[in-house]
Amino acid sequence: MKRPVFLLITALASFAFGALLFFKPAIVAEWMGIDARSQLLVVLRGMGGFIIGSGAINLYLRNQYNAEVMRALLLTNLITHTFGLCAVIWGIVDGVFILEKMAAAILMHLFVSIGSIVYLMQLRK
Repeated sequence: MKRPVFLLITALASFAFGALLFFKPAIVAEWMGIDARSQLLVVLRGMGGFIIGSGAINLYLRNQYNAEVMRALLLTNLITHTFGLCAVIWGIVDGVFILEKMAAAILMHLFVSIGSIVYLMQLRK
């Protein structure tokens, strides 16, 4: 898969999940198997906004060929999704999340993290 396609997929997935978190946080909380209290809904909306912003960066820079800019984007994706994956795993270990309910989030974090590593390695060549 070419890097611009990878970044487009990443952007579209970010827009979809970010929009769900921002506009329908109670649905996402239910999918995650956690109580949809008002405080949590505010936090989920905030996360949704950040995820939409991350998707926008991936969309806008997907055709960028400046190596320094692309390295910064891919490193940002890697850092963001590695911490996101750690947070999900931490939630599972703490008994807040159920593995089966978080499988899609885990797969997305892995897709972006591994893809970012692959394209970072290609930049070094």
